[in-house]
Amino acid sequence: MNQLKTIPLIAMLMLAGCLATADTDTSKRVVEYEPVVYYNNSSYQFDNVAPMSYGESFDLTLNETTTLYVELYTRFHDSLVWDKGMFNLSLVHDNYTWSFETNETTIQEFNHTFNQSGNFTVHVRASGSDDPADDIPGDAYIAYLRFETGKQE
Repeated sequence: MNQLKTIPLIAMLMLAGCLATADTDTSKRVVEYEPVVYYNNSSYQFDNVAPMSYGESFDLTLNETTTLYVELYTRFHDSLVWDKGMFNLSLVHDNYTWSFETNETTIQEFNHTFNQSGNFTVHVRASGSDDPADDIPGDAYIAYLRFETGKQE
């Protein structure tokens, strides 16, 4: 009789670990997005009497969704003899071109999001002069550019 009670008791003790509930983690895991960030700072002050231009270009490799953040400080005056100066920022890739241009004296912050991958060329161009007839410093710009793009594989 003791054997009949002992065998099921031993079997129950051996299976007791198997009857426990599985450790299930129902919380969703959050995938961290780590963008690759590129910075470029460009500035120039025109100190010449006659109008002139200044420009620079650089290449970037960007992935899928990219956001360009721009902080722009520009100062252009109306010359009596020459045309007013200007600032131009262009982003070029195959058949995709985005451009921003201004000739205002202003402080601006803006961003531009685009869904293109590949090698991009960024052009920063400006033209301006310094009017000797006034005490105002010559035309100038300061551009802070920040590109945030998807994680590089």
